[in-house]
Amino acid sequence: MMQIIQRVALGSMSLIHFFGSAHTQATTVKPVAYQVQNPLVTDWTYRLGTNPWPEHPRPQLHREHWLNLNGIWAYDRAGVAGNPLDPPQAEALSREVMIPSCIESGLSGIQDLDSTAMWFVRHFKVPDIWKKQNVLLHFEAVDYEATVFMNNVKVGHNVGGYFRFTVDITRNLSRGQDNKFLWNVHQAIDQMNQTYEIKADLKSYNYRASVLFRELTEQVERYACSGGVWAQTTDVEGGVNGLYTQDVDFDVIIIGAGLSGINFAYRLQERNPNLSYCIVDGRHEIGGTWSLFNYPGIRSDSDLFTFGFSWRPWEEQQPIAQGARILEYIKASAAQEGIDKNIKFNHRVNSVDWSSESSTWKFDITANASDPVSLQSRFVFLGTGYYDYNEPLKAHIPGIDDFEGTVIHPQFWPKDLDYTNKDVVIIGSGATAVTLVPSMADKAAHTTMLQRSPTYILALPESDLLDTAFRFLLPGSLAKQLIRFKWILSGFLLTTFSKWFPRLARSIILRWTAQELPKGVNMDPHFTPKYNPWEQRMCLCPAGDFFKTLRTGKASVETGLIEKVTAKTIRLKSGREMHPDIIVTATGLKVHLAGGIKVSVDGQAISLSECFLWKGCMLENVPNLFMAMGYVDASWTLGADATAQLVCRILNRFTSGGFSQIVPRLTGDEKQNMTELPFMSLKSTYIQKGKSVFPRVGNSKQWLPRSYYWKDIYNARRGDVESGLVWSR
Repeated sequence: MMQIIQRVALGSMSLIHFFGSAHTQATTVKPVAYQVQNPLVTDWTYRLGTNPWPEHPRPQLHREHWLNLNGIWAYDRAGVAGNPLDPPQAEALSREVMIPSCIESGLSGIQDLDSTAMWFVRHFKVPDIWKKQNVLLHFEAVDYEATVFMNNVKVGHNVGGYFRFTVDITRNLSRGQDNKFLWNVHQAIDQMNQTYEIKADLKSYNYRASVLFRELTEQVERYACSGGVWAQTTDVEGGVNGLYTQDVDFDVIIIGAGLSGINFAYRLQERNPNLSYCIVDGRHEIGGTWSLFNYPGIRSDSDLFTFGFSWRPWEEQQPIAQGARILEYIKASAAQEGIDKNIKFNHRVNSVDWSSESSTWKFDITANASDPVSLQSRFVFLGTGYYDYNEPLKAHIPGIDDFEGTVIHPQFWPKDLDYTNKDVVIIGSGATAVTLVPSMADKAAHTTMLQRSPTYILALPESDLLDTAFRFLLPGSLAKQLIRFKWILSGFLLTTFSKWFPRLARSIILRWTAQELPKGVNMDPHFTPKYNPWEQRMCLCPAGDFFKTLRTGKASVETGLIEKVTAKTIRLKSGREMHPDIIVTATGLKVHLAGGIKVSVDGQAISLSECFLWKGCMLENVPNLFMAMGYVDASWTLGADATAQLVCRILNRFTSGGFSQIVPRLTGDEKQNMTELPFMSLKSTYIQKGKSVFPRVGNSKQWLPRSYYWKDIYNARRGDVESGLVWSR
């Protein structure tokens, strides 16, 4: 019964002027304590006290973790407490008001009919149990235009007095401390006409702001709007995973559970905890490349101190790791952060289509090879890498189909392949070939690396003296960060030196190589590349294992062009013949972006190679879609993490500003005058053959190709995220 009385009393306050109430303006500048203003409609109103409507506003949706903010707040007209556009200090507000009563009512303690703009403030603390939870602020009804601040940071804006709205305040809370919740209300209709003359010839229902006009009799009444919160609860809710939306399954869907996808999921949890997400992956486990490839000796071609995650630094002494160990590391990292619980395995994405009408991405997915699945999200993040998982790069090798022995590609290595005491020829000179030679030589009778042209191969020590000193002298966490910084810096210096002083760099590397070769093996033609360092990716061999294998005599290098492969032999144009039992075609990867997923906007197919790429992560004219791109002259993960941090910054601006879509657009001047540049600077065969697949880049600031880590990480944190983007609500 008391609950009904409370609601009747609160709801009636916005209509008391119909009963001839006296109008009192709040003009005092001294702090005034709350007091009910007279006269009121019924005696029941006096029994409410200062803690009205303590129940959950929606009992059927009641949650355990919530705070009712009804009660006494500080209040003042905007302009009385300073500039009406600037948030005032709490102590500058001169009166107390009881929420949820509109300020025109006597129950509010204000009974002000003339205010067009006003400030409200309330201090509160969130319970300790909410420490790691998302926190939402709910308004059931505010008339008419509300701007919300949390701890002096603008967190939301709403126009319209009829409907409930929610603001996510997770990022702006001070956990375990006092929080200042401040908001401004502006009544545009009150400003035009604070009171209305309503005549009897109005027979229909009419709406003005949040006021319902009913059929009236032959008389003139004076009526004012209901300002601020009116007869509805304001509350804070904890424990919600993301914002509630009717039309999406997740705020963000990440495609790919490899290094890029797992790293972005971590950044999203760290910097955008209010957003819900899931990862979808077509494979059965985490790992991407490191789950797919299983050829002998599979390992990273970058040091793990930079190839690993910055938020879980590589702890082992060896900079180069085997594939199985890398896979374990990725899985353990995902499990540590709870990311593995948000992955949908065996979910292959066929297509994604953007709907401009609903501002959502719609996914067509095949789960478990046969089950159709549909999902929707606000954003898509492509962590799909840059090569085709299903098809390797096809190299033209004359007569290869006539070979009667075994022909395999490292991307699809048979688990039951026995190469014991077999003669093996590995065609190729990249990282895969350099890895396979020492790995297969132990069991094979002889292993030959057959290359069309040589590459640069650097022997990398198994451990580093400076790393050892850091570990011995410094605390663990500091040592890890310094070791990582040292490897980032050394890689940057090596590539920069090679590009600025190519002849000197070439001379030094060739001198190092000559010192590693066995006697009788000439530098030319086998180890003298025709290009400068870092025009193609440089190969690393841990502890010089490639050169050690050559010195044992169980492996060799042959340089030349294949004339023809026959049933039993490989014949070179030089006249040399080889007689392998097994041929391994380590000829490179097939460049393939977005995992082969069909991307469309409102049903219109998008060709990725025709789009310019904004800051290396967003496709021209494609809304709310991001893609991870790493480096080709440094560790992939460094570039992917710079992208992840940039995307999270964009998402923060998106959510705090109440936007619905972000679209990269070229300006008219850029369309006319921008010069197109190469997407990647490497001259590797697989990169050159894949040029037609890559997005376009140009010499305009926001559309440049990827640069280097230090520049990209600065741009991710401090750079311009306005130019080249169209932000829409």
